[in-house]
Amino acid sequence: MKQVKTNAEILNTIRANASSEYQERVPEALGIGGNVSNVFNQYPTMKNEFLQALTNKIARTLFYSKVFANPLKALHKGMLPYGYSLEQIFVNMAESKGFWEHWDASGDAVKDLVGMKKPDIKTLYIERNFAYKYKTTISDQQLRTAFTEQNGLSRLVEQVVSSVYSKAYFDEFNDMKRILTAHAKAMYLGYDSSTGKAVERALSNTVLPNGKNEAVMVLGEYATQEAKGKAISKAIRTVAGKMAFPTDKYNSAGVKQWSERQQLIYITTPEEQAELDVEVLANAFNMDKADVNVRVIVVDELPTVFNIESAKSAKQAEYGTVLSCGLSQARDNRTCKCRGILMDSDFIQAYDTLIESRTFDNGEGLYTNYFFHKQGIMSTCYFGQIVYLVDSVPAK
Repeated sequence: MKQVKTNAEILNTIRANASSEYQERVPEALGIGGNVSNVFNQYPTMKNEFLQALTNKIARTLFYSKVFANPLKALHKGMLPYGYSLEQIFVNMAESKGFWEHWDASGDAVKDLVGMKKPDIKTLYIERNFAYKYKTTISDQQLRTAFTEQNGLSRLVEQVVSSVYSKAYFDEFNDMKRILTAHAKAMYLGYDSSTGKAVERALSNTVLPNGKNEAVMVLGEYATQEAKGKAISKAIRTVAGKMAFPTDKYNSAGVKQWSERQQLIYITTPEEQAELDVEVLANAFNMDKADVNVRVIVVDELPTVFNIESAKSAKQAEYGTVLSCGLSQARDNRTCKCRGILMDSDFIQAYDTLIESRTFDNGEGLYTNYFFHKQGIMSTCYFGQIVYLVDSVPAK
């Protein structure tokens, strides 16, 4: 259980890291902090510095356990070190020739020797596609009340400021799920410049040259829960094994890609997780049975609508049928029961480009507004491998 910080501990932590003027005017806190509160009444600028430290530093560190934890946080890549865009580069395997064959079309051995053979490099760019802001207010009355209780400042942050962080990381979680949902429909998250929000847009050959839609593995339908659970576990083990070898079947860019097993993540729901064979999963991810949960991420919901090739729209019963289609084909959306998603941990490209907070003191209303900004990238790596596991593909 997390230890709750007292007012004196919080006040003295802030003072130790404050400006020299703050340290000169604001004394060390004694008891619940009433002596400090009196100073803030005399020097409003010191109160502003205190609130900035309380909301920016203390709220992020001491009370972080009270903030909603994003289940997909392990797939978030953190802060982009610079800029607002990301370049994705993939270098295809080199071309091979038989010993007596030539790279030069004319069969000239000299041109083979001195001519250039450029590597096959594919490049894609993704840019910032969300810019969210959050706001909450702390009144002077709330602050005065907080100083009268031993853990009042702790409670103030938990009740007021943590709500901002919880919403920010709940939005992050939902947007990361939206990446998976959009990709299933041959869409991606673009940027709405009028609102700053991430919005779904159709994936096309302009966005992804010569690309294709997602890969969907059809498990088939089974009479019993036990049979279905075994089918899901077998599918995970099978696909995880195939993903270890270079293939263009499981990525949208159509390149020869492969994934080591420790890179693979299986995303599912609590209902589906209960049916999985843990020993089979341990085999699939090449790890000890006790460590399987490290590679399994449980979320509340999975995609339900998929864009599937019309030519294979009939209901499939055969285990292991893999469906996909090119982006040039017309959309053929089908509602499917998704059991889980097996993917490379790099498939989701989620970065923050800005995390910043500011405060604004409203002297007329005797309150301080707190603003939190979170901006960044929510996208896919189209070179990354991903397979959606579904029961069947219903005919329209």
